[in-house]
Amino acid sequence: MTSTRIFSTIVTTCFVGLICTLVLVGSHAKDKGLPKSEPLGIEIPLQKMFYVAAGDTTKVVIRASSEIAQHGNISAIRLEPRMAGDKVKVAVSLLVGEPDDVRTCRDWDALKAVPIGTYSAGLDEEVTLTKLTEYGVQTGNDPLTFRVVPKRFPLGVQRGQLGGDCECATCGGATCCAYPGMCLGCNPCGYVCCSGS
Repeated sequence: MTSTRIFSTIVTTCFVGLICTLVLVGSHAKDKGLPKSEPLGIEIPLQKMFYVAAGDTTKVVIRASSEIAQHGNISAIRLEPRMAGDKVKVAVSLLVGEPDDVRTCRDWDALKAVPIGTYSAGLDEEVTLTKLTEYGVQTGNDPLTFRVVPKRFPLGVQRGQLGGDCECATCGGATCCAYPGMCLGCNPCGYVCCSGS
C-alpha cells in the first residue's frame, strides 16, 4: 500500500469518525433539549379569585356589572392567556351586545369585540388593566388586574381528560372545566371557554 493510500484511508476514517461523533452529540443534545418553560396561569381578583391556566384555546369571560353594561352596551371582558416562552401573553377585549344564551364559544364570539391590548408578564408579575377604566370597567374603585402564577392542576382532573387543549379554571374552591367548543359558567367569577376541537 502506498503512503498516499494509507494517508487517504486515515483521513477518511477520521472524517467518518468526526461525523459520527457530531451526529451522536447532536442527537444527545436534542434529546436533552432546552429547559422547558414552567407552565403558567393567571389569577384575577374578583369577589373570589378567578384562576385559569394559560393554554392554546382557553379563555375566560367576566360579565360586566349592570352599570358598566349601560356604558356603550358592554356586556363582558374577555381574557385569553397564552404561553409565550417563559411569560404569559394575555389578549384583552371588551364584548359589546348581549348573547341570547351562553353555551358555546360561538355565543360569545358572535358579539362585537373591542380589542383593548395584549399584555405580557412573567411569573409573580401583576398587570393593571388601566385602559379598561376608559370604558368604565373596574373592580370596586380599582382597575381590573391579573397576576401570573404557576399552573395548577385541579384535584380530580387529569391532563388531557377534556380533549383538545382545554384548560380548567377555578373560582374560589370550585373547579370549572369546559369541553372543546363549549363555555361553562364558573360562578360567581365568570365563564371558562375552550375553542379547541
